[in-house]
Amino acid sequence: QMCIRDRGYSAQYQNARNVISNMDSTKEQVQAAYEQLPTEQQMEQWAEEKAAADKAAADKAAADKAAEEASRQQAANAQKDLTQQYTPSKTKLKSAKKQSTRSVRLTWKKVKGCTGYEVYMSKKKNSGYKKIATLKKAKKVTYTKKKLKKKKTYYFKVRTYKTVNGKKYYSTFSNVKKVKMK
Repeated sequence: QMCIRDRGYSAQYQNARNVISNMDSTKEQVQAAYEQLPTEQQMEQWAEEKAAADKAAADKAAADKAAEEASRQQAANAQKDLTQQYTPSKTKLKSAKKQSTRSVRLTWKKVKGCTGYEVYMSKKKNSGYKKIATLKKAKKVTYTKKKLKKKKTYYFKVRTYKTVNGKKYYSTFSNVKKVKMK
């Protein structure tokens, strides 16, 4: 029916319906209305043309989707390559020593090519870590955490970062050091 509307035969079909439904129509009027309608061959040709057009549209949509996915994947791979290229090496936390009853001094291994370090602390070994300091100088490899509570256990870890074009790239975390306050 879509082809019939597209080809402009709606008026002829409406006329044919009117002639057939009118009981007073003559044989000649019915024959004339019938001859105005498209032939079966025309209908088949239109159906084939529509199927070909639908297939072409579906093929184009699939090609566009594939091109979009390839472009997205290419962008993701480029970002992954940048991340691998700029990610600094991780550091090793050498020591976590009590300085007083309420402070701890951390020392870690210097990493070449990083911008700085982030220090994390938790009261649990495997979860709950919060960033307590960002050291923006790659040469600084110590940090003293003050105002700790007596008779508590703290866990510390460090990671390096590198800033490239305003974006930070992070290493994995260092080993964890445990300190029990007296």
